[in-house]
Amino acid sequence: MQRVPCGSPGSLPVPGRVPHELIPTILGNLVPKFLPPPTVLGSADVARWKAFRKEQHAFANFSMVSRPWRAMSLPLLLHTVVVLVFDDRVESIRKLLETYGHSVRVMVLWEPLDTDRQLYTALLRRLLLQNSFAAVINQCFTLVDRLERLECYNARRTLDLDNTSLFTSIQVPKIRSVKLQFGTGRDPNLHETLSQVAPHIEELELCSWMWWVPSSTQSKDFNVYPRLKSLTLRDCCAGLQDMATLLKGTPNLRKLVILNPTNLSSRELAVLFERDSFGSCLDHLAVSRLDPSDFLANCPFLKTFVALSQCTSHCLTVLPETLERLALTVRVSPWATHRPFSPPNALASHITSQRARQLKHVAVITNVSSGYSIGDILGQEIHAAMEIACKSAGVTLSHLSTDTNVQDLSEWADIIELLRED
Repeated sequence: MQRVPCGSPGSLPVPGRVPHELIPTILGNLVPKFLPPPTVLGSADVARWKAFRKEQHAFANFSMVSRPWRAMSLPLLLHTVVVLVFDDRVESIRKLLETYGHSVRVMVLWEPLDTDRQLYTALLRRLLLQNSFAAVINQCFTLVDRLERLECYNARRTLDLDNTSLFTSIQVPKIRSVKLQFGTGRDPNLHETLSQVAPHIEELELCSWMWWVPSSTQSKDFNVYPRLKSLTLRDCCAGLQDMATLLKGTPNLRKLVILNPTNLSSRELAVLFERDSFGSCLDHLAVSRLDPSDFLANCPFLKTFVALSQCTSHCLTVLPETLERLALTVRVSPWATHRPFSPPNALASHITSQRARQLKHVAVITNVSSGYSIGDILGQEIHAAMEIACKSAGVTLSHLSTDTNVQDLSEWADIIELLRED
């Protein structure tokens, strides 16, 4: 076999010869991705965190192949900065941000809990560093002038430690997106916690929120969220009154996601949507463990509706005529004795009806691999009817699952992200 000389046209490209416009794409697929931690952290999750830090160091070393690679890789590496609460390494992060703070778009505050008692004891000792930690975090925030999103995990400990809220002791910049995952313990006063960011945020996500903690000034000095457009509630115990209180003063809310509610019924959600015509303001609604038949009639202007738990074909009769995207979930079980969307032509009939004339995309969400066809899941009779209906109406038909590639179905990227986090 003839040896190909290094540098000849047939050899592999060396880093210095890779077109500069391709470098961000290459590095973007290699940069370590931070996965949101679970509510309760175990020793395996601590190991995962250590592996993530190791991958970060490896990527940083890899990026030093050349100056162009270094210049393009650092913004990717620093796009998301993860800060362990009360970790003394926050000082080194602050020094790094003095030079590269303009690259940071997402900052994550995370206090991990571990079943290992030695680590847990060490974290308790670090509570003594609360004041100095808050001071350094404040300095960090002044250095990230392009920050867009703040995420806080295990927020019950981080937000309210010994009746002193860390979140309210730091000066949060004017960011557009906030995610709070509460973890274990008692709820902090959400009213006070969000007071700094309420005038500015456009997206708010609350996970494992138990209830609203009322304050003495709540009725006369309630937060108004004039720019809030998207609200996600995941695994929350908020009831009707809590929801009504939270949603008060959101004139621009257009997207609502309610996943796995534990204290909110479908009928109560219907009341909430009917009150002050709140449902009429929404154009995007995604729900799970709720019956859409009870409340969809109160959302007449939806453009996107997603049912992340299986619902009956009766919900098709109350879908708004303005709908452009429709995603329905089918839970496949080896013990299933019935097929969804009975009668078989129910969904197909809706797709071709006058009420669905605005519909552009239909998706079937399943709990099985995307390697299975819709025919395997729904049955060939239903699948054939849906294919004919979609072709006739000019509607695209897709299959979504947790392993669906976002690049393959960009029109469903937001829903695929929900599936992966659920």
